[in-house]
Amino acid sequence: VQAILTQATLPDVSDMARLTSPLEALFELEGKHVVVSAAPIRLPSGETAGFVALFRDVTREVQAESAKREFIATISHELRTPLTAILGYSEALYGGMVGPLMPTQSTFVRIIHDNARRLVAIANNLIAMAEAEQGRLRLNYIPTDPALIAAEVVESFIPRMKERQLEWRLEMEDDLPLAEVDPIRIRQVLTNLVSNAVKFTYPGGRITVGVATVREPGGGPPQYVRIWVQDTGIGIPLEEQPCIWERFYRSENPLRAEAGGLGLGLSIVRTLVEAHGGRVWLDSAPGKGSTFTILLPLRRPTSLLPHTDEDVYPTIEQAIGL
Repeated sequence: VQAILTQATLPDVSDMARLTSPLEALFELEGKHVVVSAAPIRLPSGETAGFVALFRDVTREVQAESAKREFIATISHELRTPLTAILGYSEALYGGMVGPLMPTQSTFVRIIHDNARRLVAIANNLIAMAEAEQGRLRLNYIPTDPALIAAEVVESFIPRMKERQLEWRLEMEDDLPLAEVDPIRIRQVLTNLVSNAVKFTYPGGRITVGVATVREPGGGPPQYVRIWVQDTGIGIPLEEQPCIWERFYRSENPLRAEAGGLGLGLSIVRTLVEAHGGRVWLDSAPGKGSTFTILLPLRRPTSLLPHTDEDVYPTIEQAIGL
């Protein structure tokens, strides 16, 4: 099926007669979800002799998919609550609030904390995925310092970067303006990107996180902020790059397979960035590392712009100042 429509109404007969490919539509009929597949029957002369249609009741499939989404959202919320308590108490223990710890005890508490953080990130990604699928994704726009969020995210990964013997660097433009974004969502985006960079960078490598505005032609006030996460890791082959944005995508590269995860991180990154009216790019090559660049409007968009309206957004070359 080459054309998939989700409207409750089908084209009239005259329009269907001009179809060059099968038509599929999903609609509700007397409380049931029905898929109709229709196509014209053509004679050798090219005339339309009639139509053939197949009706399929997919109510159970639709209900099962809805139940699955509700289950994922519910279980993720239920997981996040006790994990937050684990994080809080482990931080209290590690900080010596209940007395000094022996070196071995400190190591164990840090391991507990790091793994709880990983589970919280997974739960947050599952919740964001469920909200996006159900059309419930909401953004709480407030004036936010993107450089501060970037610095806080990097700071939270310092223990892991030290453990993996990685260098890190922050590149921040001076006097950055505040951006009207949802700080929790942008923090989630950067957490996913930095987490991937840490996972897929060899010991001795470097991770760079930067924030800068995009210069406007003619020297006008900036309209966009650029955030990038760069690593010197294993890189991503060109033929694999379109796939990494898909939900649950897992690379066949054994190094990526060993890193674990659900394959949701980059899908959530793109979903949340585009929900802000922004874009995300990837520049990567095997053995040369990866650079993910996010472009966000400084002001809350009045409406999300269509993907085909490319002229409204700076190109990646303009965004990085080339």
